[in-house]
Amino acid sequence: MPKELRTRNISLPASLDDYIKGLVEQGEFSTYSEAIRNAIRQHQLLQRNLAWRNERWRQAIEDGRADLAAGRFGKVPGTDLYEVSLEDLE
Repeated sequence: MPKELRTRNISLPASLDDYIKGLVEQGEFSTYSEAIRNAIRQHQLLQRNLAWRNERWRQAIEDGRADLAAGRFGKVPGTDLYEVSLEDLE
């Protein structure tokens, strides 16, 4: 069963319109709509990847704080640092 397609009217600056027109003329996409749909899909993928990366960073920070609180830390290689105070992280 085909997906329901909805029609939208959008306004683009000339530079973006020219860019899309060039992509269609070069055969990258068969229609303007196809080019716009692809751009939206790429944006969705980028947002999912950013959310995943941000969650990984948040978890790494949380794990690091837990390690510090539990005393699981040591000398930082190549430095004179031996300990980190939790107050320095606040």
